[in-house]
Amino acid sequence: MSYKITKNYLTPGTKPRGGEKLKSVNAIALHWIAAGQESAMVIRNNFENAGGYASTQFIIGYKGEIVQCMDEREVAWLVGAKTYRPAKLNVTKNGNPNYYMIGIELCTTPEDCYLTNRRIPSDYNNKSKYPNMGRPGPTQYQITVEFVGDLCKKYNLDPLTDIYIHYDMTGKLCHIYYVNNPDKFKQFKLDVKSYMNTGKSEVKPAVKVDPDIPSPYAEGAIAKAKNKGVISGSGNGVY
Repeated sequence: MSYKITKNYLTPGTKPRGGEKLKSVNAIALHWIAAGQESAMVIRNNFENAGGYASTQFIIGYKGEIVQCMDEREVAWLVGAKTYRPAKLNVTKNGNPNYYMIGIELCTTPEDCYLTNRRIPSDYNNKSKYPNMGRPGPTQYQITVEFVGDLCKKYNLDPLTDIYIHYDMTGKLCHIYYVNNPDKFKQFKLDVKSYMNTGKSEVKPAVKVDPDIPSPYAEGAIAKAKNKGVISGSGNGVY
């Protein structure tokens, strides 16, 4: 699967894009957009219009589109904090990690963000209630694997040790799906490594789905329809 990068840079000389250069590229940081069903371009515009110290070099939408917000060797404000977790020392011993990382924001996939009127619930971090919150869709996942793999090749990074999520640096619950499912984040890094070695990426189903049982992607919609009396049935694929 090939990907296309659309360059739509943030305005230079502003808080989101000050124009400073990275000192080196030591790692990649993945983030999660806690906003329902928004495209990569919408999130880019949010960074522009907010005008604060928050930005990223790249955004990958839930349909797999990639928007570049600045030159990848420019500093983006990805992981700012007053105090950092120990993993920060793997990126830089003394400096601000923003000067040593390329950031990628991942937009929310509609199937797994439990939207109500296009909004994510305020208790989105309730793992038992929303176990798949923020789970990447197949297209987004595959493109992210390939794009991150290509960045790792370009900057001689080891995907098993040099890919992080925001949480690793600051403790913020971001990327929420990988915070709640560390085994899936480990698998993502293994998939990146496999792609780097073979040049091929293959999306494996997140769950085994019986053809007669509704996909987990549909569970929320089915539950709402049953509660409203629109449908009825056993829940075993018969409605």
